[in-house]
Amino acid sequence: MLRYYDCIAINKTSSIMFKYILSVFILLILLFSVIIYNAINSFELVPHPEKYEIDYYHPETVIFEPDTSISGISLFSNVSYQDFLKGKKQIPVDGGNDNFVLIFTNIGETQLLKLYEHPEQQNHQFTEFEITKPSTARVESFLSANIDEFISETGIKMDMTIGQVKSIKGEPKIVNVDESEIQFTYILNDSIDKGFLKRHDIPIYYSEFNFTEGYLTKYKFGTRYQ
Repeated sequence: MLRYYDCIAINKTSSIMFKYILSVFILLILLFSVIIYNAINSFELVPHPEKYEIDYYHPETVIFEPDTSISGISLFSNVSYQDFLKGKKQIPVDGGNDNFVLIFTNIGETQLLKLYEHPEQQNHQFTEFEITKPSTARVESFLSANIDEFISETGIKMDMTIGQVKSIKGEPKIVNVDESEIQFTYILNDSIDKGFLKRHDIPIYYSEFNFTEGYLTKYKFGTRYQ
């Protein structure tokens, strides 16, 4: 039979073991709670790509640089256009306002490059370029470009985030918001950069970026005549 003191020793040992197990259990619960908390806070049900600017974007260090070409085609050089066309038949499309438009698709037919020409310009010196995504129109009717994706000389391309565009172009002059659509507009006029306009003999320069749910779906830039 166990003596009285032996029973007391056993009870003390059991109490110590119970406290130890309880402490370990509590620590495991706390550790598990921290892991769950971090996982929840790092997971976004709705992505916010504009947050990407937080890490590396400093607007005071970004100077707006206008694009003048897409994938080697220049707004101000008909030679670059002829090299790009490579003997393809021209298919002018009515662009309204006395413009006509040449439309190219990329290799995967997931993007369109639209070249707008104005009567005041020389043959195939364009006034506006636009990169966008195809609508319901048949892309077979457009010219095919041997290019995976259309990219401007400053690196602008489809599906970039708001933060990525701002890191290249800086803060827009005008911001329009419509439900899930956001449009950035950048403008160069005589009061901002007269040298650029005079060098290219244009009255004004603009660029527009259209974002859907934070991702670039349309990019248009160039000049407009009265």
